[in-house]
Amino acid sequence: MLHRLRVILLYVFVSGLALFSAGTLDATPADSIPAEMGVVVIGTGRLQGDDVDAARTQAISNSLVTAIDRAIGDLIPIPLKVEHFKTLNITLYSEPERFVVGYKVLTETMAGKTYRALVEATLSMASLRKYLAEAKMLPEEISSRRILFLIAEQNVEDSAPNYWWGKEMLPAQGVCESRMEEVLRQQGFQMVSHDQSPPPAVEETPGAPPLGPGPSDAEAVALGKRFQAEMIIVAMVTTQSVGNVMGDAQKSFKAVFTGRMLRVDTGEKIGDIFRTAVAVGPDPQSAGRQALGDVGVLAAEALAPQIKAAWQKKEQVRISATLFVEGTRNLSNFVSFRNLLKACPLVIEVEPNGIRPNEATLLLQLKDTTQALADALMLKSNEGFGIHISEITEDTIRLSLVSK
Repeated sequence: MLHRLRVILLYVFVSGLALFSAGTLDATPADSIPAEMGVVVIGTGRLQGDDVDAARTQAISNSLVTAIDRAIGDLIPIPLKVEHFKTLNITLYSEPERFVVGYKVLTETMAGKTYRALVEATLSMASLRKYLAEAKMLPEEISSRRILFLIAEQNVEDSAPNYWWGKEMLPAQGVCESRMEEVLRQQGFQMVSHDQSPPPAVEETPGAPPLGPGPSDAEAVALGKRFQAEMIIVAMVTTQSVGNVMGDAQKSFKAVFTGRMLRVDTGEKIGDIFRTAVAVGPDPQSAGRQALGDVGVLAAEALAPQIKAAWQKKEQVRISATLFVEGTRNLSNFVSFRNLLKACPLVIEVEPNGIRPNEATLLLQLKDTTQALADALMLKSNEGFGIHISEITEDTIRLSLVSK
């Protein structure tokens, strides 16, 4: 039935005219976005047989994707929309009712087998912007992806690698790191400065050996936490002579970048990276520095999409589900179950939505399917009660708490 549909539609009214620019490259500034916005859009449906109601419902439903897409166009630029399209398709485009305050059908008509409806709605832009911010899809949220470089660099005539961490090491920025930073800043990322004297990372555990040029994952993550970084790039970059060219006047030098990227919060390795670059020149140090800079550019260009993909994975798709729990008369069991649910890594949020005698309804935000949550719950060991699951659908779980 039409009155049960919640419709998100977009049409910005300015001086009585409908103005909209979905193709802009820059998002609208946050302080110019109203909390709520009056919107209007046309939706179409195809008449199958004599079922006008179905065509009408389809017309309104089909307008949701366009409406949400236009609303997002006011908040994020097209490149970010492209980057996050898969997530947007699963979340916002599939659950537009989360951002509607109210609506009404202005008019409707049939043209042959095509049904069209004109609907006006009030859209919660504040809620939409909040969701995009939490998912780090807004332009200003990209800059919060704080990256720390742990890059040991050795030019062709250096006796040992140069690096900034560890005791008695200078907080200097190498050639490779400097070029990488330039590339990643252009991509919108924020670098964590280690140009401090002394840096907080040198406060090592008493009795422990000083950190060397090749820190372990655990050591790198510890450094990242001290600098409040979110991603760490750990690498060793060296140069070597690869022979003369054009007689003895010019020499060729190759820089080799071998590194990996880690997430600070989980310690997970996101990926490995290996790149090489060759530079030619009469002076070994100058040509070596050129090769170090060039390989830094190549490495940064390869790492940028990996970092973005890692953030998209981190801000996982939220699946909304309803959990019906019977057997809540034993309050102790129910409290223990709630704690178990909140501790489950598949659960993002748990909100109560109603309590009746011996039954409670909980609203869940999940990182995976309801079946995955049900499987995880069945593996949990509980001293006071057992869990009996009676029904699982795409967005619903029904279970009972059975006292032991």
